[in-house]
Amino acid sequence: MSRTFSLPSEVFPRSGVTRMLHEPGRVRFVVAMFIEHPNPPNSHTDMVMPGFAANLVLRGTGRYIDSNGTSYRLEPGVLFHRFPGRKHSSLYDAGTDYAECFVVFDEHSGQGLAASGMLPREPVLNVGVQPSIVREFRHLMRRLEAPEREVPGRLALWEATQYLQGLWERARLRGEQDAEKKLIDEACRLLAGAADGREPLEKIARELGLSYATFRKRFREATGLSPGSYRIRQRLQRACQLLPHRSIKHVAAELGYRDPFTFSAQFKSAMGVSPRAFKQKLGQSQGD
Repeated sequence: MSRTFSLPSEVFPRSGVTRMLHEPGRVRFVVAMFIEHPNPPNSHTDMVMPGFAANLVLRGTGRYIDSNGTSYRLEPGVLFHRFPGRKHSSLYDAGTDYAECFVVFDEHSGQGLAASGMLPREPVLNVGVQPSIVREFRHLMRRLEAPEREVPGRLALWEATQYLQGLWERARLRGEQDAEKKLIDEACRLLAGAADGREPLEKIARELGLSYATFRKRFREATGLSPGSYRIRQRLQRACQLLPHRSIKHVAAELGYRDPFTFSAQFKSAMGVSPRAFKQKLGQSQGD
């Protein structure tokens, strides 16, 4: 389910500002605008912009298709880019309540950003749904509409660029966090699948592309447990599921313990009761 920025109602009635940068022989400008699209919103197919624009989805859904024909989902928190001279399409879902804010640079400024290597490689980034982003955008709009003596044109252009760089950095950090979460989730899956303790932890680390020292450090930082402690917890949770239905001897063997006594000692240390007492408490004791 897509989420929505919590915005004051006065934000949306096509509020925006265009700041001209006064340079002889050149038309230079930067535009910052909030906009609500009609319902249904107008889709744009095979557009080519001479300048550069970055659009942040605030409400609604759709698809963005880049110059290579790759399609990306649009939803709140997604930032998509219109690169200088590149064909692209933005297609909005019928019936969607679509709104966005965007920054547009003129042809010379957009091509200058591209030539400097400042623009991101990815046409679409996820910056997340954060109201602070909108507050920062409104601050940028106030700076752009300030008089020249207070905010010179070049400073206005720099501040607009800094705003976008802040969004790109948010997206980078978000991507790193997502990648770390996926790695830890995969580690948990592998550890749970190897709860019998027969597979060395070093092998699991290698499957994740990490040294064991790095794996142990990152796993502990994410979960508060070492990989070994996490695996023991998973092992004993599995034991709790098996004990009502099987003998202590069979549970110990299935979970990879060398004998029932080692299993019983670890179980009691972690659970506070012996496996036999656990079974009796459930009223399902079997002859062991």
